[in-house]
Amino acid sequence: MSFLRRTALDRSFTGLRLDQALERVVPEVSRSRLQKWVRKGRVRLDGKVVVRSNGRVSPGATIEVELDPPALSVLHEDEHLLVLDKPAGLLTHGIAGQPELSLADLAEERFGPLPISAGEHRPGIVHRLDRGTSGVIVLARDEPTLQELKTAFRERRVGKRYLALCWGTPPATRFTIDRPLGPSPGGDREWIDPPDGGRPAETTFEVLRRAGELSWIEARPRTGRRHQVRLHLVAAGLGVVADPLYGAEFRPTNPPECSRLALHAQRIELPEAGSFEAPLPDDLRACLATLGWDAADD
Repeated sequence: MSFLRRTALDRSFTGLRLDQALERVVPEVSRSRLQKWVRKGRVRLDGKVVVRSNGRVSPGATIEVELDPPALSVLHEDEHLLVLDKPAGLLTHGIAGQPELSLADLAEERFGPLPISAGEHRPGIVHRLDRGTSGVIVLARDEPTLQELKTAFRERRVGKRYLALCWGTPPATRFTIDRPLGPSPGGDREWIDPPDGGRPAETTFEVLRRAGELSWIEARPRTGRRHQVRLHLVAAGLGVVADPLYGAEFRPTNPPECSRLALHAQRIELPEAGSFEAPLPDDLRACLATLGWDAADD
């Protein structure tokens, strides 16, 4: 199994060589090491393995890089519960027929068997984060805990706080989006106000900072629909920076250097178990630093 980082290239990549683009997509790895990965077949461009790193890339192309499996960052562990800090780019759980490594796989390797009543590809999974989203996620270590937590999520007794770097103009300093969501026909996206009525979804937002076209925004979803925070921001006229699915129509004049979806699940509040926080990752801190913002203030 492999850990992939998949990035859709926007117009800021125009004219770059593949090795230069890779430095932006995988900033934590040196150029010389990335060049070795290319030679070893660990890089694909639009699904095809490339073996030379000096070719040019084009906007609209997709780069996939096979990374070394990440080490799990454990925020809390007891006999019933695991609270982990998911890195961006890692699937929450596996997909049938696809051998890609997931957070659930890594958790089972480290902590042993987890309950699979939700499916063999979803061991211990209570809720999920999008592949590109980093941050706090909860897994159950036994079946009673899994059911208790699922009930708490379903009854909206779990508090969640996300942080997002967005472009566009917020409608107000504080606002709420209450619009249903549902899957698009292709399945890879969700729709706002789908034809069949969809499922209720509600998120409250607060603008923490703003500089020109860019805003640092807190999101508190009351429901837990797929891509909810991202789509409700779109409904408000905002796009998460580096969002490959929903960010195409949002293009700032001076985009920040950010090679991943700028969305982080910062805190979760569980009934009885308490509150857990995941620190802002270094790549998002660096992205904010280019704007002169210190993430510690949030």
